[in-house]
Amino acid sequence: MNFGQHSTDYTSADPHTSFAPFQIGSYLFSTVEFGFGVTWANNTEFYEDVANWDTDVTVYGLAANTTSLALDFRGLGLPKASFNKFANLLAVVTKGESTCLSVKSGYCALSQPCEHYESLGLWDLDFKIHFAGEDDNYMRVPLATFAANYE
Repeated sequence: MNFGQHSTDYTSADPHTSFAPFQIGSYLFSTVEFGFGVTWANNTEFYEDVANWDTDVTVYGLAANTTSLALDFRGLGLPKASFNKFANLLAVVTKGESTCLSVKSGYCALSQPCEHYESLGLWDLDFKIHFAGEDDNYMRVPLATFAANYE
């Protein structure tokens, strides 16, 4: 997978980031960092680790700290322990307004429409994902990516 801006003038010599599954024939990507937090305009940042570090062979084993990218899946699909960490952090930043259900396909709900939280800075928060590879590049996925008003 490559990240970068599309251009008809693109060549492989242009700056880009690539990452691949951690094993040939696998669909799992290793992560070095997976955090929830914010990067401010002055390039300072604060991220709380929500990675799945449970390497107990009976639970995740080699799959700990790996992810798959499924474009047909709605949401993050976090393991329960990671979801619970995120749910606690969301409760803190929303001052208790969030309600999260820690069940299979768990989700969180807020009491106001999405527009209300933009003025409070909630949509400045994101998930920072650093995939294992040869460079220091990372991907930031805004929290607002997963938000939707419910009628």
